[in-house]
Amino acid sequence: MTANLRNYLGMLISVVLIGACSGTAFNNSSGAAGNAGSSGHTGAAGSHSGSGGNSADGGLPPSVDCTYNSKVYHEGDSFTAIDGCNICACQQGGQVRCTALNCPASGSCVYNGVTHQAGESFPAADGCNSCACGEGGQVACTTIACMTDVKCTYDGLKYSPGDSFPAIDGCNTCSCLGTGAVSCGNDACAPKTCTYMGTMYNVGDSFPSTDSCNTCGCAWDGTVSCSMRYCPAMCTYNGMTYSEGMGNFPDIDGCNTCACQHDGTVQCTMQTCGPCMYNNQSYNYQDMWAATDGCNTCSCQANSFVQCTNNFCPGACTYNGMQYNVNDMFAAIDGCNTCTCLADTTVQCTMDACPGTCTYNGMQYNVNDMFAAIDGCNTCTCQDGGAVNCTTLPCPIK
Repeated sequence: MTANLRNYLGMLISVVLIGACSGTAFNNSSGAAGNAGSSGHTGAAGSHSGSGGNSADGGLPPSVDCTYNSKVYHEGDSFTAIDGCNICACQQGGQVRCTALNCPASGSCVYNGVTHQAGESFPAADGCNSCACGEGGQVACTTIACMTDVKCTYDGLKYSPGDSFPAIDGCNTCSCLGTGAVSCGNDACAPKTCTYMGTMYNVGDSFPSTDSCNTCGCAWDGTVSCSMRYCPAMCTYNGMTYSEGMGNFPDIDGCNTCACQHDGTVQCTMQTCGPCMYNNQSYNYQDMWAATDGCNTCSCQANSFVQCTNNFCPGACTYNGMQYNVNDMFAAIDGCNTCTCLADTTVQCTMDACPGTCTYNGMQYNVNDMFAAIDGCNTCTCQDGGAVNCTTLPCPIK
C-alpha cells in the first residue's frame, strides 16, 4: 500500500469518526462541475484523470483526481467548500464529499444565537466588551477585563452586565453593558392602540375620562392613564343638571330654593309657601292684588310674607317733610306715637305721653329742654317724669 493511500485512509477514518461524534452531515458530490448552496453542497466528481492500469502495490485501483469548483484535487485532499464554511474531501473514485453545516448568509455573522450584518457592532455576551461582524462572517470582540460590581439603571430598574430586557417602546430589546451603559435596538415598532370604555385610541391620543373632568392618554404599551384631579360633584334635580356649589335654583314648589352639595345630593330650603293674610283676606303663594291705597300692588311671598309696592299715590299726606299714601301708618316725630294718613290727606297721630318727654301748650319737649312760657316772659324746663317747671317772674304790663 502506497504512503498516499495510507494517508488518505487515515484521514477518511478521522473525518468519519468526527462526523459521527459531532453529528456533522456529509453529502456525496456527483455529477459535473458542482455548485454549493448555503445549507448543503452538491460537489463535483469532476473529470477523472490518473495513471491508468494497476498500481505497483498489487492490484489496488488506480488513484483518480477530483475536480471541484474548476479546481483539481488529488485523492485524500481536503479543502474549503465554496460557501466558505463547510469542508470537502476528495475520495476514492474521484468522489467529493462535503460537510452540510448551516452557514450564515453571505456577509453576516451569527453570535450568541443572533445574526448580525457585516460591519455591524454589538455588545459581547459578557456585557462589557464589544464585538464586530467581519466581511468573511468572522466575529471579533474586544477583551477588556469586565467589572463585576457595575449595574445599569433603566426605567427605574437595575440590571447586571450581560442582562437583556425589553425596551420601554415595547418592541425592542436592551442590554446592560459592562460600563453601566444601556444599549437598545432601534427597530421601528408597530403602532399600538388602547381601548377605553369600548372606544379604541391610538398611542399619544388624549380623551376625556368617564368623570367628565379628568383627561386620559393612550401610552406606548397600550395602557390608559388618567389624571387624578378632584372633580366637583354633579346633581340632577327636576330634569336639570347642576355642579357642586351651585345654589339658589328653584325648588319644584316654586317658593323654596335648592343647592347642589359636594356628595351629589340636592338640599332645599323649607320655607312655608303661603297662605298670606291682608286686610282680612287670605291669599295663596305668589298671588297678587291691589293694596288698600288703591294705587300699589301686593303679593304673597314665602313664609306667608306680604310684600307691597310703595309708589306715591295721588291724594297722599305730607308729614315732617315725607309723603305718605292713604292708610299708611308711620312714627310720629316724638318717637313714641303713631300717625295715619287719612283719606282727606290729613295726618292723625296718637297723643300718648312718651317716656322722657313733656307736653306743654300742645308741644312735645325732651327732658331738660328749655322753652318760653305762655306768658311770654317766663321760662319753662322739661323735668323727669314729664313735669314742666316754669319761672314765676312778674311780667311787665303791656
